[in-house]
Amino acid sequence: IEDEKYIDKKLDEIIEEIIDEDMSDYEKIVAINSFLIDNATYMKDEEKNGQSVRVLLEEGTGVCAAFANTVSKFSEKLGIENYYVKGEGKGVSQWSPHAWNKVKVEGLWYNFDAVWNLQKARLGIFPILLSDETIKHAHILLTPDTPACLNDR
Repeated sequence: IEDEKYIDKKLDEIIEEIIDEDMSDYEKIVAINSFLIDNATYMKDEEKNGQSVRVLLEEGTGVCAAFANTVSKFSEKLGIENYYVKGEGKGVSQWSPHAWNKVKVEGLWYNFDAVWNLQKARLGIFPILLSDETIKHAHILLTPDTPACLNDR
């Protein structure tokens, strides 16, 4: 309960800093993505509570589950429909368990992988919201009954 109160308060503080009232849902997602790029680092193992949203917000480190849970919490606070999804992601040499989000932005569903966006940002690659077709070379969705994502943005 203490963690939830802390996380809730911290998210409110961050939202106050990065979100303007007149932003579209897409602009809000871009702001969340930018916040994570600027303030968080992916860690490859789960040492130090790597799945924890609190650790991600306090220390700026986490595994994919922490990033996906953080995106879900931001999205819920901002009224953006989302799913936390599990599957596999292709790393440099192998497939391994992975988590990311599906978000509904202006009536359309997109895959939003905050961890992958960290690397893409360093390389200057966009878009940040991806279709199922675009991500299928590096993501295998294992969460059933989630909406299809048909576009990139």
